[in-house]
Amino acid sequence: MALRDTIIAEAEKYLRFTKTSGPNNIGGPCPFHNEGMEKRPSFYINTNTGVFICHSCGIKGSFPQFLKLLGASADKVDLILSLSREEQVEKAPKAFSLRGQCYLSEGLLGVLDYCPKGLVRDGFDKQLLKKLDVGFDREGMRVTFPIRDLYGNLVGLSGRTVLDEFPRYKVYKERDIIRVAGGDREAETKYRGYDIKNHNYFWNMHNVWPGLFFGDLDTLIIVEGYKACTWLLQCGIENVVALQGAKMSQVQEATLSKVDVSILLYLDNNKAGRLGTLDTGKRLIQQGKHVHVVTYPDDAEEGAQPDTYDQEDTIASLDAAQHFTNWRQQWNTQLQRDSRLEVASTHTSRKETRE
Repeated sequence: MALRDTIIAEAEKYLRFTKTSGPNNIGGPCPFHNEGMEKRPSFYINTNTGVFICHSCGIKGSFPQFLKLLGASADKVDLILSLSREEQVEKAPKAFSLRGQCYLSEGLLGVLDYCPKGLVRDGFDKQLLKKLDVGFDREGMRVTFPIRDLYGNLVGLSGRTVLDEFPRYKVYKERDIIRVAGGDREAETKYRGYDIKNHNYFWNMHNVWPGLFFGDLDTLIIVEGYKACTWLLQCGIENVVALQGAKMSQVQEATLSKVDVSILLYLDNNKAGRLGTLDTGKRLIQQGKHVHVVTYPDDAEEGAQPDTYDQEDTIASLDAAQHFTNWRQQWNTQLQRDSRLEVASTHTSRKETRE
């Protein structure tokens, strides 16, 4: 069964569709809030992607989220999507695709369903972490972050060490996934050859994509990492995604080319973050995007990131974002100033050595 057929078949079990919007969107009364049949339908689901949105109550998400909200278990979600996923993998293009090409079982998140106490101690809300499926790998001693494609399919796991091990962040590969899945022969067979390029995906984009897809969002905030993204979500800012690094990949760039949206860059306050801001901003400007940069206070420590500050300061910094061109000019001026100071310092040191 093709994915489109699967989406239509499952949607019709729960929804009383009354209207079509274009060839691929069907709509009707929202199943998640009390909406009568006599009103103009506010709920729409795309039959090609499963992305859904209610323009009235604001609920939105991917097809797996749609199934979960209607009470489907992780195993049932896997079962519903299994045949259509196999077809997707077989037909997936070798080049850029908005949909992932390798899929993991939602049941893996159940194995990692432990509270990341360190994040809670750092001030992160326990319910938000649970909603984002942020968990804890007891054997690997890492806080785990699920990686999903634009349409909510689970394609990978990333783990942040709590033991100061190297690397600090680790994208789980075949051996790690097999271990989490139970390490038995069935798991080895199922995930043999599994691999993922995490930089092909924006973290949390599956939650933001419906708003971009249906044109309800006109601004996207881009940060570097999972904690920064989670912190902005906790501050009530929903239109935020993470690069999973300091530099935008070509696939991520291609993803953004699909939507007409303004960009706010809020990368870390260090050299890598500033270089990433410069590179990302230039590439998005070439796409015709309106790009602004969120800057840090003058007294900000090197390496500061959005979750370094409280909610009030975080929101204020977003409101004070400056145009990329202005930020770039200021940074170039700072670089020239630092270069002159470095040359002067080197000259002074050499002179003192000779004397």
